[in-house]
Amino acid sequence: MAESLGAVLASSELTIFFTLLSDSMWWEFLKHAEGVTIFAPHDAAFAALSPETQTDLLANTEHRTLVLANHLVRDRLVAADLMESDSVVALNGRSYAIDSTLGLRINGAYLVQADRLFDQGVLHIIDAVLVS
Repeated sequence: MAESLGAVLASSELTIFFTLLSDSMWWEFLKHAEGVTIFAPHDAAFAALSPETQTDLLANTEHRTLVLANHLVRDRLVAADLMESDSVVALNGRSYAIDSTLGLRINGAYLVQADRLFDQGVLHIIDAVLVS
């Protein structure tokens, strides 16, 4: 049996993403969604953002909502599915390139841990924030 979304996100390396996500409109959506993929940036990815972008994500709800949508895909896509794809479409309609030539990447961000299953889908930890 898969874990709950909260349990999967409670990882010590996902505290910033968990905080931003749980304080957004996407939290309720994800708790009731079926077949969703989350590309979750680890804390070091957020630390690599400029101080201005970090502040904006915390203070600007609209921008935070848009950026979080970049990390959510309506389909349940495990790593094997991603290896067969050349792109994914996020909930906001943006298309992101998938590259598997030198490790699995989405829009340039490497998947550092794949296929963390939870009740509503699958989570992959990535090493960059998909800001645009």
